Amino acid sequence: MASDDDCYYYYDDDGDGEEDEEDGEEAADWDGLAVGADEDDLGLLEDDPPHSERRVDCWAITEDTLSAAQQEDLSTMMNLLNIKQHQARSLFIHHRWKIDCIYDCLDRKGRDRMLREAGIVLQEKSSMLIGALRTPSTSVQCNVCFDDDLSPAAVSTMDCGHCFCNDCEFIMPSPQ
Repeated sequence: MASDDDCYYYYDDDGDGEEDEEDGEEAADWDGLAVGADEDDLGLLEDDPPHSERRVDCWAITEDTLSAAQQEDLSTMMNLLNIKQHQARSLFIHHRWKIDCIYDCLDRKGRDRMLREAGIVLQEKSSMLIGALRTPSTSVQCNVCFDDDLSPAAVSTMDCGHCFCNDCEFIMPSPQ
């Protein structure tokens, strides 16, 4: 195995075979390191003066501007996919409010698969018809409190098709 001295290689760029200490070059000493500096390199060592005119293309987002931008994105998605606002919001949350990801996913997977993967269940027309065809004489069961003697007018249906009574004791209204 070779010693450490054999691993070093000396390169002589002027070809005279001798090491040049300060052959017309200025040597700079930074933290104990001797560095040879060409005249071309001396300008790089100096700090450039700071630019007095710097244009900044950023601004603070206020609650109003954020809300307006979100509402604009929501309405765009609602119109494009023909979905409700809470479904569009769920889609944006699933895709971390990246509208480009939603467009890409829509292009690759299609509307129904994209919505299904985001956990959005669209109520089919057949289940909407079933709710409309209920007669007042039939009773409906609440899927939350399991009260089974409810009139269809006292029951609301969710997008997934489950029913709950409008004055259910287990459902609390959300604070506005």
